Amino acid sequence: MMSSKNYFQVFAKPIVFVAILLTAAGLFSYTRMQTNLFPEVLFPRITIIADVGQLPIDRMMITVTKPIETAVKRVQGVTIVKSSTTRGTCTIDVFFSMGF
Repeated sequence: MMSSKNYFQVFAKPIVFVAILLTAAGLFSYTRMQTNLFPEVLFPRITIIADVGQLPIDRMMITVTKPIETAVKRVQGVTIVKSSTTRGTCTIDVFFSMGF
């Protein structure tokens, strides 16, 4: 008469027990897991990269690099601003003081 019963009907209690056991183990592991979304940053620096296509260097300096540098220098705690401009791209490194 076993042929009329489904596999899951025959082993319903062991399947439920294993599911509960796996759920409990997963919850226990989740509460013990130590993860961070972002790593701890030990240096106070950010890099800003702007890309505008094929703009010449002189136009890039006037229209993109200088306005970003000016805006960044107004931020509290900024100590050093370094920039590098090439055709269509500028990279600005901003360094902050340690005690912000």
